[in-house]
Amino acid sequence: MALADVIISELTSLIEDPYGNYLVQNVLKLENVFKNNRIFQMIAKDFVRLSQLKFSSNVIEKCLDSDKIGTQVDQIFSGTHSNEDATIIRCLGLKSKNKKERLNFLVQRLMMHSFGNYVL
Repeated sequence: MALADVIISELTSLIEDPYGNYLVQNVLKLENVFKNNRIFQMIAKDFVRLSQLKFSSNVIEKCLDSDKIGTQVDQIFSGTHSNEDATIIRCLGLKSKNKKERLNFLVQRLMMHSFGNYVL
């Protein structure tokens, strides 16, 4: 488990790396609630951008597949996550808590993107 902590501490560089993203995915596969929450806390503030990048989108997919992170994903979609995504704030405003509007924005943003569509 110490290796998982090192991977999490280097998450910002590993998540966008062609090989490092596999390390992050393997930490998520451990299904350790505490570690998975730490990972998602770090990526939540950059959720849209990371969903659109070739390698980090694989990690986002793994997060969405995890039953352990479902509540945090719902928080991003509803605007109640403590680490709000900067792109969503910039495009929809800080006060936007309308889940339908936020989901529509995310789907439109990711659907037309070459890597974001894999997340959907």
